[in-house]
Amino acid sequence: EIDVNKDKDKDKDGQDKASGKGRTLDPRTVNALMEAMKDSDKGVRETAMQVLVQMRDPRMFEPLVAALKDSSADVREQAAFGLGQMRDARAIEPLAGALKDTNAGVREQAVFALGQLRAAAAIDAISTAVRDTNPGVREQAVFALGQIRDKRSVEPLISALKDENPGV
Repeated sequence: EIDVNKDKDKDKDGQDKASGKGRTLDPRTVNALMEAMKDSDKGVRETAMQVLVQMRDPRMFEPLVAALKDSSADVREQAAFGLGQMRDARAIEPLAGALKDTNAGVREQAVFALGQLRAAAAIDAISTAVRDTNPGVREQAVFALGQIRDKRSVEPLISALKDENPGV
């Protein structure tokens, strides 16, 4: 039996139209996005970051790591999210560093991204977030530990049961 609809969501090169997955970015596009990440306008940097995150191109790893230090918390949040989407274990260390960010939204996104990596090597970093001052960060840490499903997650999860916030 022939499935006439099997390629209807593919472009002429056989790439997935909706997600952009499988596409190779033109180097000029990559360079333009990298330059936009240096723009003095926070809005330009945020828009460039959103595009970088959607593309999931391996060349974007370093710019995403660098963006964790951006002056805009929104850009830092997007960078953390993007690193989680890439599912690259090299992101553990920079994301663990982002757990010390002064902005709770950045810390929350960083711990969420660590959970998306599903790497046992991230357990120590996530476990520290279980004790964060912000309940949203603690809640994400519990979720992230659950995603990893490693026996070393049990102790931090048990301690989270005693949290004053019922959402944790």
